[in-house]
Amino acid sequence: MKKEVLLAILLGIVLGASLVVLARYHQQLSALFSRQVAEIKQTKQKPAVSPTPSVTVTATPAASSLSLIISQPADNAIVNHSPVVIKGRTIPGATVVLIGDDDEVILVADKDGNFETKFKLTGGANDIEATAYNQNGAEKKIIFTVTYSTAKF
Repeated sequence: MKKEVLLAILLGIVLGASLVVLARYHQQLSALFSRQVAEIKQTKQKPAVSPTPSVTVTATPAASSLSLIISQPADNAIVNHSPVVIKGRTIPGATVVLIGDDDEVILVADKDGNFETKFKLTGGANDIEATAYNQNGAEKKIIFTVTYSTAKF
């Protein structure tokens, strides 16, 4: 008889604890569901687009004024020497990154926006990616090709 009573008490404790855990879990799920429903209702009530008076649009003109011009060598140029001198122009103080098959160069444009560097080429066509970055992180990218050939021409 003692075994049966002990088993009944143990079973009652396990069943009671299970019900408490399920009730708590249900309560948390209900609270989460209620918050999600409230958020959905709030987003439906908000106007689609409403400008705020504190927003300024200074980054867009700065990004659009970022320029990058490669003046030497010309796109699709054929050269018979390596390294080749790359010259260009961007905004003053911009960081310029040149990436090719055999070389990578990072430089800063001078106070007039000019930059110049020597760049190593591999034999054949070299696609060079030039990217200028301003202080706000905006970028302007150009890809140009320079072919390095040792053939007489």
